[in-house]
Amino acid sequence: DVKDILQELDDMGVDLEEWFYDLGIEPQFSINEDNIHFNNAYRIYEGGSQNFTVEGTDAVRINISLTGSEITFKESSDGDFHIQATGIGRLQAYVEDHTFYLKGSKTGLNITLSDIVLEIPEGVSFENLTLDVGAGSVDLGGLRVVKLKEDVGAGAFTASYLDADEARFSAGAGEIAV
Repeated sequence: DVKDILQELDDMGVDLEEWFYDLGIEPQFSINEDNIHFNNAYRIYEGGSQNFTVEGTDAVRINISLTGSEITFKESSDGDFHIQATGIGRLQAYVEDHTFYLKGSKTGLNITLSDIVLEIPEGVSFENLTLDVGAGSVDLGGLRVVKLKEDVGAGAFTASYLDADEARFSAGAGEIAV
């Protein structure tokens, strides 16, 4: 799995950018936020570890756009969304027009994935879940949705249990296991 390979390289102290330059190759890739459009009306958390709560009482849809992150879904014990993140570049979460948005990115060539745990309101069935994960992975846990749209770039999507009336998956260099 991509995360294991990246972790092994990181454990060995491999700096991909330096390695490419040593080979005389200018890197033509990066984990960046080119496809992540942050909303300047809401707070953007930067760097390190973050723990915060977003009131989610009227959210009926979830829209997640991430690069360079591993995200795991869990149920919260109340009606709010709780986010615990480590190793992030930039991260933003808010509710607008009955949609919970989570946007995040890594910057540069740091190959260690961010780790995000998203606690969702307990017992809620969402109308729509849209996931766009670049280099990263998703574990849905037991989330209930009516409509699921999942796009995995160079990452992995796993669901040991999937409760959706309709699901659409696409993967570039990624892996999908349901």
